Amino acid sequence: MGIVPFFMTRQYDMNYTWYTVIGITIFNNCFSNMFIPNIVDFFKSTFQKYNSILLAELFAYTQEEFNEYYAGPNFFDNLVTRYSYLLFHISLTFVFAPSMPILLLFGLFGLVMQ
Repeated sequence: MGIVPFFMTRQYDMNYTWYTVIGITIFNNCFSNMFIPNIVDFFKSTFQKYNSILLAELFAYTQEEFNEYYAGPNFFDNLVTRYSYLLFHISLTFVFAPSMPILLLFGLFGLVMQ
């Protein structure tokens, strides 16, 4: 067994091949993380709201039970996920923005979307 060469790649510098292989991967990751969490949250909240109204109509016998079904989840339950996406987006933007300045624009747009 030998030492695993972590930093031995075929990409020696930020040339054309670096941008076509690694730069596109980073860009796609940044671009997809702007929309995927919001789309998932939208569909999850829509489905949860519909199910909570249906469950409230079927199984809520008092006003307090109806309010519990209708109120939905706590705001702070989703806060941890939002922070993780924001920290990922900020760190990805600041690390790779010197080599790809377009990431600053996408980073700003990603922060606005969150």
